Amino acid sequence: MGVVADFGAFVAEVVRRFSPFALVTTSLLMLTGFFNAHRFLHDAGALFTSAYGLTLLIKLALIVPAFAAGFINFRSIR
Repeated sequence: MGVVADFGAFVAEVVRRFSPFALVTTSLLMLTGFFNAHRFLHDAGALFTSAYGLTLLIKLALIVPAFAAGFINFRSIR
């Protein structure tokens, strides 16, 4: 049991150290994505009518839950 407990402590420490980095880099990726969307989609309607806009919506539908789970994890280990 000692090895398992040590491994669990190791994983907890890695997650504790990595979470702030992951939160910052993911936030920066989302910010640059917002600026790219603003650059390529000249109005809000293009979000639903262009291929780029529809792809962006699918991407957001997939990444927002992952970002939320990461944020919840970050808050729970603090």
